[in-house]
Amino acid sequence: RGARREAQRIGRRAGLIHKHQMHGWRRPRREERDYHILTQADERTILTAAVPEFRPWIRLGLVTGLRKGELRLLERSAIRFDRREVRVRQSKTGRWKTIPISPRTLRWLRPLTNGTGYLLPDGHGQPWPEWRVNHEWARALKAAGLTGVRFHDLRHTFATRLMEASRGNVPVVGECLGHRPPYKMTMRYLHALEEAKRRAIRGLDRPGFGPRKTGSVGKRS
Repeated sequence: RGARREAQRIGRRAGLIHKHQMHGWRRPRREERDYHILTQADERTILTAAVPEFRPWIRLGLVTGLRKGELRLLERSAIRFDRREVRVRQSKTGRWKTIPISPRTLRWLRPLTNGTGYLLPDGHGQPWPEWRVNHEWARALKAAGLTGVRFHDLRHTFATRLMEASRGNVPVVGECLGHRPPYKMTMRYLHALEEAKRRAIRGLDRPGFGPRKTGSVGKRS
């Protein structure tokens, strides 16, 4: 293959081979699809609609931001109860990342961590095949009456919520997602602060937040 390309290059330079009209053409890069941020109501609806054995997948995706592939291969030993964290090697980069876990999450995780092996195994102790994860996700969405939501949107939802909770601490969010400095990929989640500011401003319109009527102020003696 390399020898053929070299021969073609030499032939074109010598004028023996004319360039094809498609030479140098590159497929246009697809724009990244807009992601869907789940509301608390969406979360409750999907969890209720999902089969019981799939609910831990959804909950863990929302509180850790782990990718589908990382959840599939996540081992029970990755949950560190003494340090209240999960430590996992990223499927995309191979780098390790550590994500703190809340006490509430640790409570419902504990029954899943008895013994060794995978945290979310199938009936034979093996990782779920990807097609089954996709199937259960699609089935839960259909039962919940939701469309256009991907499993990966659980990660986007986690990042957006964390950005708002941390008041825009980009390095904190970036480290939890496994991004590298200068966290360019993390910057997309700053929109959460804009939404939070708008909600705060709208809150000023609630009864009791308007200007108060005051009586006349007497002169000081």
